[in-house]
Amino acid sequence: MHLRAADRLPPQFNAAQWFIGRHMADGRARRTAIIDGEGSITYGELDEAVRRFAGVLRDAGIRGDERVAFIAPDSRWLSIGFWGAIAAGAVAVPINTLLTASDFRNVLEDCGGSYLCLIPILPPQFSLPTSWTASISFQPGTTLVASVIFTRSVL
Repeated sequence: MHLRAADRLPPQFNAAQWFIGRHMADGRARRTAIIDGEGSITYGELDEAVRRFAGVLRDAGIRGDERVAFIAPDSRWLSIGFWGAIAAGAVAVPINTLLTASDFRNVLEDCGGSYLCLIPILPPQFSLPTSWTASISFQPGTTLVASVIFTRSVL
């Protein structure tokens, strides 16, 4: 009998632990995890940042299975945000920065997101529907992932 991958997973499985945390457990904390336009970061640095951002989301009130949408260029920051959302138990929804304003609004509404993270700022062609308000704002230059985290009012 052939088992599916899902049949071999523990009841409480978190993909962030598998893709990030296992490198720590396997002694690869000093090995390069990501190379981007800013340089490189190690698995240890990535693990720390992912855990920190997951904590920010939990402190903001994220609940399991809520959607966290991201608008960001491909970078370490998108990776940290994506895996941080998953580590917090949320569903990460990366949104392409090349979408038109109309497509952006459609994807944002369609994904059912409760949170939107902008890394580092909202592209100029986008405007948010009035149901979204800034709830957490970070100072530029900090090591946190998002410049602003927006929350959506559910009617």
